[in-house]
Amino acid sequence: MEHETGPDALLTTGEAIRELAERGLKIHSRTLIRWARQGQVKAETLPSGRLRYRRSHLLAIASDQPTDTPAA
Repeated sequence: MEHETGPDALLTTGEAIRELAERGLKIHSRTLIRWARQGQVKAETLPSGRLRYRRSHLLAIASDQPTDTPAA
């Protein structure tokens, strides 16, 4: 199966987790699924019930996250 590579590519949960981790947002797959079910993250549900995430939405989430911890 050939995967899309553009910003509108649909990613599996595992691919989405790796994409976010590469951008500094390390979360568990269950967290991403929970966020999607609660409507905090945009996801598309396939007829099988599996979730897919648009790369462009993930990039927006990752860019909203702080990259540095503020000094105390």
